[in-house]
Amino acid sequence: MLGGDMMTAYSTGATACAIHDREAGPASKVMPALDTDSPDGFSDWTLDSCSLVGGVLTVAATRPFVTYDAHDHDFVTGPMELLFVWSSKPAADATSLQFHDGGYVPKALSLWGEAVSVFDKTALESDYDTLNLQMPGVPIVGYTSYTCVGFDITQKAGAPTQAIAFEPLVDAANVPYVHHMVLYTCNISVGSTPFNCPSMPTVCTSILYAWGKGGGPFVLPKVTGVEVGTIGRTHVALQMHYNNPENVNVPSDSSGIAVYRTNMIRQYGSGMFVFGTAQLNLPAGKKAFTVSGECPAALTSVLGATGVTAYASFMHAHQRGRRIWTNVARGGQVAGTIGSNQSKSF
Repeated sequence: MLGGDMMTAYSTGATACAIHDREAGPASKVMPALDTDSPDGFSDWTLDSCSLVGGVLTVAATRPFVTYDAHDHDFVTGPMELLFVWSSKPAADATSLQFHDGGYVPKALSLWGEAVSVFDKTALESDYDTLNLQMPGVPIVGYTSYTCVGFDITQKAGAPTQAIAFEPLVDAANVPYVHHMVLYTCNISVGSTPFNCPSMPTVCTSILYAWGKGGGPFVLPKVTGVEVGTIGRTHVALQMHYNNPENVNVPSDSSGIAVYRTNMIRQYGSGMFVFGTAQLNLPAGKKAFTVSGECPAALTSVLGATGVTAYASFMHAHQRGRRIWTNVARGGQVAGTIGSNQSKSF
């Protein structure tokens, strides 16, 4: 976790803890260094409370959103990727902290208090059903890999059908390795046998849904749904990106996506519009470099005179991405921002 801004904690009693402000170094599984570059000369974190009950350690601590410490990451608005990690061996002191062999949970959340949606299935249409599209127990091999499998889908009850929610189904044991999932529509069936797919087949062109590590269910607004099961949307391919830097032997993964469908057609149709730059040419030796892209004026003819309503945004970058955002410009002036992640981490 090179460059990671960390806070470590361990129990020193039933209601006592020790916490430390740390910064991850360049080597894996090495104790992160203490961060002493702060106004008080030690830590930007303050322990509020802790308890150890039934083997469960609960820690509450606070830190300023901006510390003016070169070794800290600012807590920015919008989503931030946080990792909660733990060791299987309790620490007796700061020197006995262990690598997180007990597991870890990634979570994308906001620390500024923006609204976070809750997936309430009872709020969906009464006739909804669930279509589970999952990998058929594939092995996860190597540092990074892309595996695809195809599905042929039909309309629900043979009538016009919309997808109204998508939910990631990530195998609990494989949470560390499932980096992202993309559900493509294909012109023809690509078959149900898993295949290697760092690049998608040319017959698979548009995206129905995408998910990245730390994300939760995606529920569409009540006025709109995504058409599925009709011509052009009967064949799909699920692409899984596995990130396995420790090259752990993972013999089987059945992760995938749950698609919630209804025949109670909503007022508007939805789709995913993909834009940006897939290949970034970054010069060597620079600590920061900005790459930008602009949608051509001809796009207006595609979107129509009235344009479209954008109600959600999914920002995604890989190893070199640090900040990513999308602005809307009208008449050469920025009218607003529809997506922003100022603390992106692979």
